[in-house]
Amino acid sequence: MKKGKEILYGLFFSNKAVFWITGILAAIIFISIYGVHVLNPTYTDWLLGGGDLSQHYLGWVAYRKSSWHFPIGMIDTLSYPDQISIIFTDSIPCLAVFFKILSPMLPEGFQYFGLWGIMCFVLQGIIAARILKNYSDNRILVIGGSLLFVYAPVMIWRMYLHTALAGQWILLLGLEPLLLRKKFLEGKRLYLHFAVIGVLSASIHIYFLPMSGIILLSVCLLDILYEKRMKRSLYAMALYLASACFIIGILGGFSSGVTAYSGGLTSNSGNLNTLFNPQGWSCIYQALPLYGNGQYEGFGYLGAGNILLLLVTFIVLVGFVYKDKEHAKRYIKTVMAMLLAFIMSVMVAASPLITFGEHKILEIPYPEFIIHVWSIFRSTGRMIWVAVYLVELAGCAVCFKLVNKRAALILICLCVCIQVYDIHKILDSKNETFNQIVEYRSGLKSDFWDTVGTDSELKHIVYVQLPDNAYALTDWALKNGKTVNQFYIARSNEEKAQENITHSLSELSTEDIFIFPSSNTLQCMAYDMDYYLVDDQIVGHKGAFNGYESLKLSDFYAVWTFGRNKHLGDGEDTADGRILYQNGLSYGPYWSAPKGNYEVEILGDGFSENTEIVIYSEGGSVYHEFQIVRKTEKDVIISLLLENNVDDIEIVITNSSENSIKLNSIKLIMVSQ
Repeated sequence: MKKGKEILYGLFFSNKAVFWITGILAAIIFISIYGVHVLNPTYTDWLLGGGDLSQHYLGWVAYRKSSWHFPIGMIDTLSYPDQISIIFTDSIPCLAVFFKILSPMLPEGFQYFGLWGIMCFVLQGIIAARILKNYSDNRILVIGGSLLFVYAPVMIWRMYLHTALAGQWILLLGLEPLLLRKKFLEGKRLYLHFAVIGVLSASIHIYFLPMSGIILLSVCLLDILYEKRMKRSLYAMALYLASACFIIGILGGFSSGVTAYSGGLTSNSGNLNTLFNPQGWSCIYQALPLYGNGQYEGFGYLGAGNILLLLVTFIVLVGFVYKDKEHAKRYIKTVMAMLLAFIMSVMVAASPLITFGEHKILEIPYPEFIIHVWSIFRSTGRMIWVAVYLVELAGCAVCFKLVNKRAALILICLCVCIQVYDIHKILDSKNETFNQIVEYRSGLKSDFWDTVGTDSELKHIVYVQLPDNAYALTDWALKNGKTVNQFYIARSNEEKAQENITHSLSELSTEDIFIFPSSNTLQCMAYDMDYYLVDDQIVGHKGAFNGYESLKLSDFYAVWTFGRNKHLGDGEDTADGRILYQNGLSYGPYWSAPKGNYEVEILGDGFSENTEIVIYSEGGSVYHEFQIVRKTEKDVIISLLLENNVDDIEIVITNSSENSIKLNSIKLIMVSQ
C-alpha cells in the first residue's frame, strides 16, 4: 500500500508530473472530440468515405502492398508502371515505413491514423509544457497554458483533413531553443536538435520544412547575437538541410519524377487578418472578409481565449517596458529573433499576394526561378502557423513572468474556458462526425468486380480519366492485388501519366482493364476492345468476359447537360438548362470522338431560323460539314460524318434572334463506323 502511494506521488507530484498530467488531459481532449472508435487499428471504414482521408489511407494501403524498393518509400501500385513516393500521398511517411516493416504481423485491415491523432494531441501538450515549465514552477499554471496549445484551432482544423499537417508539435519543438536559449549553449545539443527537426519535418510532411526553416533561422540569429558563433549557426543550418534532404532521398522524394507547378501560389496565400479571423470557427467573433476562396489555406485563428491572453499580456508588457526600460533591454536580442520569425512567417504566408480583408494591398513580382522553387509549397498561407505559436508562447511567457501568480492562474483558467467555449460548436460537430461507428459501403455493386478481382490474369487497372468513384475502385483494386495507373496525389507528373495511358491504349494487353468515363463513351470506339457498362463505368478489355453482355454500337454516345457557365458567352446556366440571350454563344464541349457516322440531338426551346449551328475541331481551325435532318422549336437533329478521329469536337450554337433560347442537352450518338 505504501509503495502504491509512493508511485502515485511520483507520478503526480514529481518534477515530471506536469508532463504526465498534461499528456493525460490532452488524450482525454482528443477522445472527447474524436471518440475512441478511431483508435481501433482494425477499424478502417471511417477512412473510406472519400476525400483527403481516403487518399491518406489508400496511400498507406498501396505502400503496404508494394514490394520493397530503394529508395524505401516508393509505391509501385498507384501510378503503374511508374513509382511514386509515399511522401506525395500525405500518409505520414515515418509511420508508413514503420508499420510496413511490421506488416507481416499486422491484420489485413490496419490503420494508424487514430494513433497519430492522439499522439499529436499528447505531444502538442507535453512539448508546450516543456517550454512553459521554464517560466513558472506552478504546475496548474503550466498545465493550463499547455491546454491553450492543445485547443489551437489551426491544429484541430487540420486533423483528419490534411492529417499529417496536424503534427504541429514539430513547430513547438523547433521553437524551444528560441525561448530557452541557455539550454542549447552546448554545440552538440544544438546540432542534434537541428538534425532531429530536419528528420521529423521531412518524414511527416514536407510543408514543415519551410516552417521549421523560418524558426531555425531565427534560432541562428539569436545564437549569433548572444554567442557570436556564426560558424556554429551555419553548421547547424547545414545539418538541418542535410538531414532533411537525406530523409527525402531515402523516402524517394527526389525519385518520383513529380512536377512543381504554380497553381494556387497566389490564391492560397494568407490574409493579414488571419490571426483574428475565425472563418466560421468562433461563437464569439464574426468571420472577417477574405480575398478569394483559396485563402482558407491561410487559416490562423488564435481563438478567443488566446486573443484575450494576447491583449492582457500586451498591456502588461507595455507597462513593464515603460517602468523598467533597463531590465527590458536584457531581452532585446531574444525579442529581435522572435520578431524575425514572426515577420518572416507573416510575410511568407501573405505573399506573393498581400491582402487585408477583401482588399489587395500588393502583389510581389517574384522572379521566375523563385516561383518555380516556391511552387513546391504553393499553399503559402500555411506558413502563418509559426506566427500563431510564437504569439501563444509569448503571451504565456509574459503572463507567467510579469503577472502575479494568483492573477496569472485566474487569467489562464479564464482563457482556457473562453477558448473552449469559442470553438465548442466545431468540436461538437467533429464529435458527431467521428465518434460513431460507420459502415463503409462501396459504390461497386455488380458481381462483375468479384469476377474480375479473383482473376489473376488481370493485373492492371488503367483509368483513362480519373473517375468520380476512384476511391472505391482503387480500394477494390488494391484489395485484389491489382495496380492502378493514377490516383489523387499531392504532386504528379501529368504529362508522363498521359504518355503511359496512350501507350497502354496503343499496345492493348490482356492483363489490363480500362475504365472510361460514362459521360463520353464515344472515345471507347477508337480502340479494339469489348466494352461493358458496370456501375455507371465503361469497362474495356482486350477480350470478352463470359457471362456478361458487352455494349452494342447504339450504346455509344456522349451527352452534355451544361453547368457552371462553362463554354458560354452572353447567357447563363440554370438548374434545368442553358439560357442564351440575344447574340448568346454556346461552344464546346471538346469531346473525343472516333471517325464514323453520327446523329447530333440538341434539345431545348425557342429554336428558330436564327439559331445558328457550326461544328468545329482543333480550336476552330477544322470545320465539319453536316446536314440538319429536323429543326423545330423544341429540337434540332443533325447528321454528321467524321472522316477522321477527333480529339476536341466543338458544337457552336449562336442565338441571332431577339428572343432568348434554352438548351436542355446536346447528345452525340454513333450510328455506324
